[in-house]
Amino acid sequence: MKADIIHISGFDTYNTHDSGNYIVFNFLRQLKEYDSKMILCMNKQKTHDKDTFYIPKNKVYESIKECKILIIHDELFSIKEIEKFYKKLNCNIVMITQTHYHLITSECIGNNAHPELNDKEANDHNDFFISQKRKIIKNLPISLVHGSSYTGRITKKYNMFDNMTLIPLPDDVPFCKSSKEKTRKFLRLPLDKKIIFWGTSHPKTKRKGKFLFDQCLDFLWDSLDNKQREDIIILNVGPPAGKFGINSAFSVLPTGYIKTRKEMSVYYRASDISVCTTIADAGPMMISESMCNETPVIAFDRSISCDLCDDGKTGYLVTDLNTKNMAKSIYNCLYVDDLTEMSKKSREKYLTFHDKGVILSRWNNLFSELMEKE
Repeated sequence: MKADIIHISGFDTYNTHDSGNYIVFNFLRQLKEYDSKMILCMNKQKTHDKDTFYIPKNKVYESIKECKILIIHDELFSIKEIEKFYKKLNCNIVMITQTHYHLITSECIGNNAHPELNDKEANDHNDFFISQKRKIIKNLPISLVHGSSYTGRITKKYNMFDNMTLIPLPDDVPFCKSSKEKTRKFLRLPLDKKIIFWGTSHPKTKRKGKFLFDQCLDFLWDSLDNKQREDIIILNVGPPAGKFGINSAFSVLPTGYIKTRKEMSVYYRASDISVCTTIADAGPMMISESMCNETPVIAFDRSISCDLCDDGKTGYLVTDLNTKNMAKSIYNCLYVDDLTEMSKKSREKYLTFHDKGVILSRWNNLFSELMEKE
């Protein structure tokens, strides 16, 4: 295979919709001056794309004959394998971090190590291998592209990458134009209730923070009168997460897994606010998707929320994993703030941060700089 730019990814779809990897690849083909192809090394392609090819991971190295820029999505290959690609192709390398696996060595992934989770033994083990990884990276022409200031900040602590660029993901997020009233009627949700959106595909995963949301809801429950307690519904989008709260008794409506982003947009639109309790993520995309659909977000400062959540304007950013403050923020959104104005500003913030014209220009500048080094 030969091309100006070759992407290496795991798969082009995630469950029933396009993967973040494929969204980036497809978006960058707008830069017509570059010939681009994408290799999928984990699953066969499902998008029927003439520029996308399935090649088993153990065959990828020998399949690439020539390229100017090799783009590697997430931690598919060890740094030693990437070094081997470079020695063969003598090309520039771009790593895109749509997760934080670039901060977890392949030796440690099985131990569930994570730089943001308090697992000292696993992370000490990880740090040892990171130091070995750093030595190789320093001798390679690698540019790291990260999608949020938070990812950039925690990556910088490891002093691995000299060239780092913030370029948000060009999300193709459907916008539900129907009013909140119409979406609730369509979904058969009560018009007079206050609906809190909380969702994930992996509710039992520690970094999604369900246990923190439970604490938060107990604080919220204690701050409400009986009528307010009856007013609130937790919309559990994704696999059922069971009871919400430890001592509280909010009504919970589980939706099950939502198959398409278009369908998801209706649930965002029907909700009053969205709460994200993720404590270790380069995204999550649900923050951007919520705000695209005029749903203010309350989240911990451990994600893309740092770029999108403005206190009292587009939601709230909660520091130090303080669940009591998160409960106060939820209360303010539902009972104090001008939620209509916050909803409007949430979409405006999303459109500014994920502006496709700006994102494409940043990628074009990066490619131009790298091509000049050839």
